[in-house]
Parts: sequence; C-alpha cells; structure tokens
Amino acid sequence: MSLMVCARMRPAKQIKVIRSQLEILGDFKDQVDDLLRCICTVLQVGEYWLEERDNKTFTDIYQFLTNQTAECISKCSSIPYGSEDDCQAADTTEPCDTPVMIPILKDDKEPSHILLRIESMENSVTANCKRIKTLNQKFKEREKNTKENFAKAQEKTERKFAEKYEKIMEEFHAASSFMLNLKKQTESLSQQISERAITDSQQEEKERNIFVEFDEMKAEISRTTEELTHLRSLNEKLSNKVIGNEKRICDLCISFENETLLKSELSSAQNTVKIDKEMEGKCNDQLKDIEDKPHSANAFTLDMQSMTCQVQELQKNFCLTTQMIDPLKQDVSDISTVVTKLKASLDSLVDEQGKKLSDHEDKVYGQFVQMSQEIKDLHQHVGFYVDVDSKKTMNLRATRNLTCFDHELFNEGKHFNLRTGIFVVPCSGLYLCSLILEIDQDNDIEFNIHVKPKFEKETIKGITHLKNKDTIASVAFPIDLNKEDKMYIRPIKDCFNLNISHTSYFACVLIKKFFRVETLHK
Repeated sequence: MSLMVCARMRPAKQIKVIRSQLEILGDFKDQVDDLLRCICTVLQVGEYWLEERDNKTFTDIYQFLTNQTAECISKCSSIPYGSEDDCQAADTTEPCDTPVMIPILKDDKEPSHILLRIESMENSVTANCKRIKTLNQKFKEREKNTKENFAKAQEKTERKFAEKYEKIMEEFHAASSFMLNLKKQTESLSQQISERAITDSQQEEKERNIFVEFDEMKAEISRTTEELTHLRSLNEKLSNKVIGNEKRICDLCISFENETLLKSELSSAQNTVKIDKEMEGKCNDQLKDIEDKPHSANAFTLDMQSMTCQVQELQKNFCLTTQMIDPLKQDVSDISTVVTKLKASLDSLVDEQGKKLSDHEDKVYGQFVQMSQEIKDLHQHVGFYVDVDSKKTMNLRATRNLTCFDHELFNEGKHFNLRTGIFVVPCSGLYLCSLILEIDQDNDIEFNIHVKPKFEKETIKGITHLKNKDTIASVAFPIDLNKEDKMYIRPIKDCFNLNISHTSYFACVLIKKFFRVETLHK
C-alpha cells in the first residue's frame, strides 16, 4: 500500500503558483480565442471580396490581408513568452515547510529516498526549463526566418503586384480610350438619332399636311362637282331656251313660207292685173269700135273698175305683209346669231369644264393611287441577310462590286441581287446595315459601302478595314435611303487571290419607313 503524507491545508505559495498557472492558461485561452476570431474575420472579408460583396480594390484587400496575416503571426509568437515566465516563476518558488501530498512507494520508507526523489524532480524541472528555453530559441530563429521569408515573399508579391498594377493601368488606359471613343460614337449616334427624330417629326408633320391637302382636294372636288351640276342645270336651261328659240324659228319659217305663198298670190294677182290691163286695152280698143253699144260698154266699164279696186286692195295687203315680214326676218337673223354664239360658248364651256374635271379627276386618282401604294408599302417587311456559303479565293477590282455573298438567309422581295451584289431600295426609310469580313492571310485592304441615288452621284456611307491574317472587320450603322437607291460594296484598290472566310456576311433591314410626298407637289 502506498502511504500518503497529507496536510490539513495547502501552502499559500503552492496555491499561488497553481492559480498563477491557471490564470496563464486562461490568458492563453483568451489570446487563442481572440486570434481565432481575428482569423475568422479576415477570412470572412476575403470571402466577401471574392463573392463581389465588398467594393474594396485589389490593392486595398491585398494590403489588408497582408497586415492581418502579419498581426496574427506576431500574436502567435507572443504566446510562448508568457509560458516561459510562468516556468521561471514556478522554479523560483521556495520549498515550504508544510509537507505536500506526495505518493510514497514501498521502497520510499526512508527520508533519503524522499530527498532523492525530490532532487530528481528538481533535475527534471531544470531539464524541462532548459528544453523550453531551447525551444523558445528555436522558435525565435524560426520566427526570424519566417519574417525574412515573409519579407521576401511580400517584396516578391509587391513586385508582382506592381507589374500587375502596371499591366492593369495599361489595360485601364486602353479601356479608358476605348470608352472615350465609344462615348464619342454614342454621342454621335445619339445626335444622329435626335436629328432622325426631328426628321421623323417633320415627316409626320408633312404626312399630316398631305392628309389635310387630301381633304382640301376632296372639298375642292365636291365644290367642282356642285359647280358642274350648276353648269349642267344652266346648260339644261339654255337648251330649253334654245329649243324655244328653235320653235320660234320654226314658226317664223312657217310664217316665211306663208309670206312666200302671199308673194306667189301677189305675183299671180299682178299677172291678173297685167292681164286685166291688157284686157282693158283690148276693151278700150273695142270701145272705140263699139260705140253703138253704150249700155254694154258701161257695164263692162263698171266691171273693170271693180276689178281694178280689187287689185289695189291686193297690192295694199301685199305691202302690209311685206312690212310685217321684214322686221320678223331681222328678228330671226338676230336670234339665229345669238343662238349660234350661245351654242358655241356653251359647247366650249362644257368642253373646258369637262376637260378640267377629267384632268382633276385623273390627278386626284393618281395621287390617291400613289398614296394608297405608299400606305400599303408601310406594312411591308424589307431587308436581306446574305453570307458566304464556303471559303472563297477571289480577285477583286476597285471598279467592281463585291459578289462573294452567294447564300441567302433572308431576302424579302428579292431586292438584293446575288449576281451583281446590288441592293435596290424598295421604299424610303431608315435602314440598319451591318457588314463583317474575315480573311485568312496578311493583306491590308479597305472596303467601302457605296450608295448611289437614282439621279445623283454615288457616296460612301460605311468603311471597314482589314490588315492582318485571321482578322475580322465589322461595321454597323444606320442610314437614310430613298426609293430606288442602289447600295453595294467595293474595295478601295485591286486585290488578287484574296481568301474570304465563310463567316463573312452582309445584312440590311428597314427600321422605319418614310412617306415621301414630294412627288404629289410636282
């Protein structure tokens, strides 16, 4: 059995040493907890930056992680020093008179054995302290090496960071110039869009004015129709008047025929008078011969006198009839002249009004047909999208159109001719054009997009430039085109054995149609 030497109360120095050791362990635990919390915070900040939840720059986050790592390492290096001090404090504790609870073995019955064991324990404590000092020295050397390695790594990292920073700044300057150019292009495009919006508003105003003019034309047609109806009524009245005058002329003609009959009767009466005069002469001759017959002669004389009176009355009637017929003839002549003039004026007026009405109807109908066609064209889809079916090797001329596009993906209305490479604009409007060309050889060449109006010279609307092998040149731009304009692509110079890739394409689509009304005001 092991014998235990127990004390009623533990010595104060031992209690102080144990409490000091416990406090050291508690402080060590607090320092380790603080170190873990600091490491967790640094890890969380780094994760937030990787997840783009933190707006710090790369320089700031890198400097922050470097400083926090150095701080954590310094905290770790400061922990063992407290333990060494505690060991030294434990070594300097004086042995107390009160016996400590020490297990005594069977062979440790004599005090000499107890002293030997205490001495061995002291030697063990001294060896452990030396070992701790050695470990502390090694830790200091390791810490020094770590700091040197960290300084080298930090210097290397800073050098790499400086190089990366220079590259990033170069890329940033390139991106800044690109964004500046893009901003200028955007402003230019915005200005073009604003001008286009103003043009569109003016165009809409013109369209409204056209419809107002169309309404005015309709009103003018209505007024012309009313005037024509009024002229027709006047024509009917004049026709009725002419018919009345014709009836009157017929009556006058009948009267003239009666006058002719009277003239014939008068001539017959004159012949009768002449015959009577001859008979009177004969009677006078006979009176000279017949003197013996007075009664017969007197009777014959009375007869001759009565016949003479009748002839005189007939002459008076003939004179009166002649006096009546002369003014009637003059009236008939005047009426015939007036009727002829009225008829000629009416015919010319009817012909002129009919011609004006026909011309006006033709003009209005033509404008209506043209407006209907323009309105119908507003609902049509216009555009094309053609590409290169397979890789081609071509010889290009500066005076000839580019005809490498031989595959139709979209060609509404067949307005793009694959054989000639010409797009004939079917209707006026704002179009969006896009061109991509790719070559697989080193050849510096420029392609221009030309637009030729119907009665004007051609102009260049777009430019794309190819320099090196496996380069892609692209251009996209809005363009205002009029009906029957021609658009095509030409190289700026002659080029032989040019390899054009199958990824090249040419496309154009109508964005907004315009209602061109200039032809209606010609």
